[in-house]
Amino acid sequence: MKTYFNFHSNNADISQIAGLRKLLFLAFFIALGFYVQSCRSPSTSTAKRTNTQVEEILKRAKNQIGTRYRAGGNNASGFDCSGFVRYCFEPIGIKLPASAAQQAEVGKKLYLSEARKGDLIFFKGGDAKSKTVGHVGIVVGGEGDDLEFIHASSSKGIMTSKLGEKYFKPRLTGLRRVVGVLVAIN
Repeated sequence: MKTYFNFHSNNADISQIAGLRKLLFLAFFIALGFYVQSCRSPSTSTAKRTNTQVEEILKRAKNQIGTRYRAGGNNASGFDCSGFVRYCFEPIGIKLPASAAQQAEVGKKLYLSEARKGDLIFFKGGDAKSKTVGHVGIVVGGEGDDLEFIHASSSKGIMTSKLGEKYFKPRLTGLRRVVGVLVAIN
């Protein structure tokens, strides 16, 4: 006895398959929409929050202009460069490492052309030939040689300087963004 297979489907099976295809097609585009949405830049409220945080950092920093330099200092009685940066970032919940060299390892690495207010700017220490980070400041504004930053100078305390100054330009080692990149730790 021979068995024959029926390769012909009835109309009900074809309509079910067509309906299933439409459903899968719709699910695919909904998932694609969620994926594209997740890849977009931060929302307006996130950008506003980040700008507010940067303004808070800069206000706190500028309020300390004239405060004396103190090696290992991290409060208003005296600051070293990394202690000053930590002091400015703590109120928004970002706890940075203790040294400038350690701070140079956190956040998003930037090109000079990407620098904006609130970014960290790093320099070699006293020896321009050194390869290690020894100084840090906070970008206040400007660009290129006119990029202005606030920092703790060992001779003048908290002050602003420009990247184009003879002392700083050859010592620049890099920039990092931590606001909007690092998660605040309370």
